Amino acid sequence: MLVGNDLLQSADVGIGSAFGLVSALFYSGFFLVAQQGRKQTDVLSFIWVSTLVSAVVLLTACVLLGQDLTGYEGRTVVFFVLMGVVIQVIGWLLITYAQGYFPASILSPTMLGQPVLTGLYSMMVFGERFSIMEFFGGLLVLGGVFLVHRSKHSRRKTERPLWKSM
Repeated sequence: MLVGNDLLQSADVGIGSAFGLVSALFYSGFFLVAQQGRKQTDVLSFIWVSTLVSAVVLLTACVLLGQDLTGYEGRTVVFFVLMGVVIQVIGWLLITYAQGYFPASILSPTMLGQPVLTGLYSMMVFGERFSIMEFFGGLLVLGGVFLVHRSKHSRRKTERPLWKSM
């Protein structure tokens, strides 16, 4: 519902949404790996290794695909640095920290709300408009996140402590 219109409009617009869907597979993979990795390492060590591996893979992809790595305007470089520091360093540090305290089954669905909240932010700041289908898709995502949290909370209430079942 969220990307359906994009995929149907044209191949150029739809390719971005298709990449977004593929990235979701890698995103979920990261949460599963991080859940196991954070059991054995501290947050800074894990994020360091994760970021280093990501940088090597992305640099290799850029070189193989012939992407320009230099020649950008100063303003663009400033935005790259800000995005790198704010989104990558601070954002992923917080997510990886949370991974040490919450299972992937809670954290991953919660992160699905991120694009919806980003969309709401873009409405307020940039005057972005969304179709009725995108609006209802966003509501479905937030509803799903709510249901996941509610089911985990309900399950915890109904589970009896081991000492009471003896």
